[in-house]
Amino acid sequence: MKNFKRVIIWALLSLSLQAGGLYFLERMYFKHSSDFKVEKVEAKPVEANVTLPNNIEDVKVSYSGRYISYFNNDKLYAINTKNGEENEIIIEDSNEILYADWIENVNRIILVVRDINDRVQLYTYDISSKTEHKIKELGKYSNSMKINGLEVSSKTGVKYIALTWGSSRPTIYRIDINETLTKVSHNIKDLGEIAAFQNKDILICEDESRNSFYSYTNGKSKKLSLNISGKIDVLGTDSNDNIYFGEYEGDKIYRIVYGSLETKEGEWQSLALDESKNKEDIHITGNGEILINDNLKGMVLNKTTGETISYKGKFVSMNDKIIYSNKEGYIYIKNIKDVDNATEV
Repeated sequence: MKNFKRVIIWALLSLSLQAGGLYFLERMYFKHSSDFKVEKVEAKPVEANVTLPNNIEDVKVSYSGRYISYFNNDKLYAINTKNGEENEIIIEDSNEILYADWIENVNRIILVVRDINDRVQLYTYDISSKTEHKIKELGKYSNSMKINGLEVSSKTGVKYIALTWGSSRPTIYRIDINETLTKVSHNIKDLGEIAAFQNKDILICEDESRNSFYSYTNGKSKKLSLNISGKIDVLGTDSNDNIYFGEYEGDKIYRIVYGSLETKEGEWQSLALDESKNKEDIHITGNGEILINDNLKGMVLNKTTGETISYKGKFVSMNDKIIYSNKEGYIYIKNIKDVDNATEV
């Protein structure tokens, strides 16, 4: 009986200590994590209190909309759309920055640089830390050199860059996640566009002289069975390994054709546009949604969902995350999910 009472007393004491400890944690330790108010945040276009200089070129916005890059008098600059801070991007021992583009999902730019020894180098530049990283040397610079395209697959880490020196056959470099450089073997003389898949190490190349497209992977090539006689351009790829093409009528795209590398001739899906568009007015998201800009209405239509996203001013560009526009010199960044007439769930 005494042993039983002793067990009861110790059990009650243990419960008291646990309750006291939880009360202390609730009042003191967890105080800052539990004392908050739930507020509805209305999504609106973000007006950056900055203006861009006149006569700038090659204006590009980062994936999140935080930074905008541009060339001004052959120098590359990046401006923070949140605080207006502008910085020139300077690469050590460089003579000229030939090409610049933002890498998806990160605040980094990939650069093609001509160095002081007239060598062509591939770099990345981190905007936040203002640090450069040299990836690989690509060859000797010449005035006749042309950059056909540069693609980065953020999922696989593989980079592709295509260069042409004069009348020679284009050279396509593949750089893997370990920065090992190899050449892609091909028989294309007049190389047009290139595009990389997001989830697989596959490159799509355009042969302009034959109006054909080829896929390259693991040293093997395959011609896509499109059977389209008119001019077409690559619009993008999605995470389901589909590729999207824009078919032209005159100088504008009137139809979107899409499918996988395994799609047979005559089985490609197509989507006729209500109005012919410039290529810059069409964007394919990673999950395969088709976004169409309407300059006159000041909105972007999601053809997949039927939703619209209005924006202020003049349309500049869009990606999976944002719409970038400007009005009277002011910059506006609109979240792509801030659809018109959205209802609360």
